[in-house]
Amino acid sequence: MVEEAKKIQIFVFVPLSACGCNFTKFMDRMYAEFIPYNDFLDVQVKDIQGIEANSFLLFNNSVVVPNPPNRDKPLIFTSYLELRKFLKEIF
Repeated sequence: MVEEAKKIQIFVFVPLSACGCNFTKFMDRMYAEFIPYNDFLDVQVKDIQGIEANSFLLFNNSVVVPNPPNRDKPLIFTSYLELRKFLKEIF
């Protein structure tokens, strides 16, 4: 099993104060991409209206990889297809 410190950190930003029906489809599609790599990812759900989301300049439901391997800046995904491509590249 991979140690916690070596897992890739992933933030899922959605409007937590809104009805879940507003972001359920987004969450389902994104989490379907995480499942094959579950042992290698540390996924956290955060509020899109929070300070941390502002630091990434987010306005829509998004997945952020703050420290992606072999890259110097965070990656932001709004599409599960883009996320799938990234995950296949690193694993």
